[in-house]
Amino acid sequence: MNPLISRILILVFLITSVTLDSHARQSNRLYPIEIIMVCHQPTYIPGDTVYFSVHARPANAKRQIVMLKVGNADTVFVYKRIIQHSGRATGYFTIPKSVKADTYTIGMFVESADPDIQWLSGEFVVHDKKHTYTDQSPGFKPEGITLDFKGLDSSYSTRNHVAVDMIIPPEAPQIKSVAVAIWNKEIFGREHNERNIIQLLPHSEPVRKVYIDKQADACYFQGRALLSSGKPVPPASTITFYLHQNDFIYSINTTAEGYFTFPLFKDFDSEEIFYTITHNGTLLNETNVSLIDYLLPVTAQAKAAIASDDDSYGKYMYEREIILDSYKHYLAKQMRGKPAHREETDWSADVDVKMEKYEPFKSMAEVFINVVPMVRYKKEKADGNLRVFLQKEAMLATENPLFIVDGIMTNNIDYVMSLNPALLKRIGVLRSERSLVRYGDLGAHGIVLINTSIPDHAGIIPRTSQTFFATGISPFRTTRSTRFLQFSDYEKRIPDLRPVLFWHSASHTDGNLMLDFVTSDDVGEYIIQAYVIDINDILHVASATFQVVPD
Repeated sequence: MNPLISRILILVFLITSVTLDSHARQSNRLYPIEIIMVCHQPTYIPGDTVYFSVHARPANAKRQIVMLKVGNADTVFVYKRIIQHSGRATGYFTIPKSVKADTYTIGMFVESADPDIQWLSGEFVVHDKKHTYTDQSPGFKPEGITLDFKGLDSSYSTRNHVAVDMIIPPEAPQIKSVAVAIWNKEIFGREHNERNIIQLLPHSEPVRKVYIDKQADACYFQGRALLSSGKPVPPASTITFYLHQNDFIYSINTTAEGYFTFPLFKDFDSEEIFYTITHNGTLLNETNVSLIDYLLPVTAQAKAAIASDDDSYGKYMYEREIILDSYKHYLAKQMRGKPAHREETDWSADVDVKMEKYEPFKSMAEVFINVVPMVRYKKEKADGNLRVFLQKEAMLATENPLFIVDGIMTNNIDYVMSLNPALLKRIGVLRSERSLVRYGDLGAHGIVLINTSIPDHAGIIPRTSQTFFATGISPFRTTRSTRFLQFSDYEKRIPDLRPVLFWHSASHTDGNLMLDFVTSDDVGEYIIQAYVIDINDILHVASATFQVVPD
């Protein structure tokens, strides 16, 4: 063969291989161009919990972490990370009661280092308890499908157990996922059947509050550690995190310019995190950590026009709240005088002092001076300092210890010294290498454990700048309303006022699905809305109705 032809064939082969390899890499990281979100009811007001199912097109076979935000240019009131498997995910979020009725942006974003990734966003309307909106149209029109609701009667009495077998016919396309909701048509309005479907489409490129080059990863959140001067901490500084909810300690090193990445583990939920930063064994004071974030695009255009008639759902929820508050008051009166059972924190301290043995002291300084061994409190001018006698060094620490007060880690010694000694239950001191090793640099100067009898103390302890909140991952799972919404059968005197009787969302089904639910005390016409996504990524809907009547 001609050498020139051979070289040309080899060159063509190499170009083809590179092209195919590039295409393969691209196909392995497909990102959606559309997301369809199905919510468990048509309208929502402040305080509601929104259960949802999402389906991305095209679907990526890999596990992805998706950021979910709801808000506007002024505020974001929902911020979650959810796991998306093969383009599908389920989850829920709560609309804070402080949110005002308005049209907001709901956005989803696949966390990735790819600069071409875009937000997918749509409009999310929060109603109030007095008015409804007239110009809100369904965001997405699904196609019809015929389903058999075997065993469904035309009517049921209140508080009646119902079991309906939803059957997808054999001639229907193969399905990927299914979601089913059952709600009271009269409460939500008969014309709102498809307003629970939101279409999210690509928006602008993501804008980050803090930029990191070549640091992003789909399974990490990123941040930056700075000194009080605004300069980055020295390279290779060690940040030690304490995750309160999981009682977990994790250490990482910063890169150049103070950047770091933190792994989002499989079961990493949203966390309150305390941290310290050291460099070459020296504690760096006056530091702060800022996390990387993506700004939510503004998609919502204009406020919907307010109609003159009352919002039936908002009015119902307002009356429902009054009734349930009355019954909560009734139950509280029944429980009055009965002792509440609280579990003691299980700890293993080198020094363990139970304060019930002593008469109350006048101050925390007297407590540490008189009954807590292996610590020294010394008043210096306006401030005081506390030093733990470390076993390994056989000397007093050079800095104040950290404190874990009713489960919350803090370096706020002023708050600790202001506690009322009469409310103390237990004080412990960690001073040995054995007890401090799991805390890493957090335990460099010892740790003092404090248990009190202050009600809900963990929620009111003032946080310092060394505490931040990180949004974790909401795990992917089948969501079924019987776990969240079904009313207890034990107390018949308490009214069951659920406008939604059933919600089920799953990534797959064998063709049959049992709709197992209990009717509430709300009479009227109910609708079963079944949403099916087929193998071609087409959304179908089927409906059936029944009545709930008084006994």
